[in-house]
Amino acid sequence: MEGKCFRVTPPSLDLLINLTSNKMKYILLVIGAVLVIATLISIVQYLPDYSKLSTYGRGYLWGKLFMLSLGGVIIYAGLKIKKAS
Repeated sequence: MEGKCFRVTPPSLDLLINLTSNKMKYILLVIGAVLVIATLISIVQYLPDYSKLSTYGRGYLWGKLFMLSLGGVIIYAGLKIKKAS
């Protein structure tokens, strides 16, 4: 076996994307749903007292709203992934 070189060719990127797109779709949907639900629970706790919140508390609430929108974007991305044929 001296002098022989074995060359391993990696699978194409399209093949890898098709194999994992179904799993990735469900993972994104679950992550997005958990993020949205957890954020909504947190927002509901602080929203009624918004006028009483300090600057820090209002920033915390605005950060939670950003997290809510991020969860929505993740869910949208999960819904846009097409099933592999």
